Amino acid sequence: MDKLNDNLSEIMGALLGDGCLSTYWSNSEKTQRYEIAFTGHIGDYKYYESKIQPVFKQELGVSGRLFKRGNSTRYHVRSRKTFEFFKKLGVPVGLKKNSKMEIPKDIAKNSRLTRSFIRGLWATDGSIYRRYSKNYGNQKRVYNYVNLQLKMKAPELIKQVDEFLRKDGFKTNAVTQVYGASVLRITDQKSVKKFAEKIGFGNQRYEQRFKNLSTEPKASDS
Repeated sequence: MDKLNDNLSEIMGALLGDGCLSTYWSNSEKTQRYEIAFTGHIGDYKYYESKIQPVFKQELGVSGRLFKRGNSTRYHVRSRKTFEFFKKLGVPVGLKKNSKMEIPKDIAKNSRLTRSFIRGLWATDGSIYRRYSKNYGNQKRVYNYVNLQLKMKAPELIKQVDEFLRKDGFKTNAVTQVYGASVLRITDQKSVKKFAEKIGFGNQRYEQRFKNLSTEPKASDS
């Protein structure tokens, strides 16, 4: 598969979020192994089962092995051709912690594909939560809003995502640094709603969480 599409762009985002590429010598098989490995939240099993694994099958012709281990979801694919496909797109081999991860150029030049990429990235490394602030003294309102957050040790990637979202009409907060990680937040409620409608979460767990948080009653004036 040489042509990128929405599905592969989302998988690329998910791979930079939850996955890695690794290659090593197998003494038992007397050959070099090439592997794509994902380690996700145990609650994301359905996302892997209904989205990630089917895309690997349909677009790349490999099934891989999907399983649960402890409190995590694991998905492993052994295929040199698939390994080289993602490596060519810019996925680092080995640990990603100190790697300069970026949105692949072939994805970045297409707005639709970039949205799909961000959907996959947020589905694996993003979070959705409700912001609360206590009612102090004369403060009349308790803030009670849905927030979106993307936190990664990948400053260039976070910068690119932030720049794209701003150009795409989203209002994002200033990127901050927390314990060595870059943090991008969306707290503007119109932009949060727009994100859900225009980009989406892909991950069923996040979709349900967003729905639940969005329907919770907000605090009123006191």
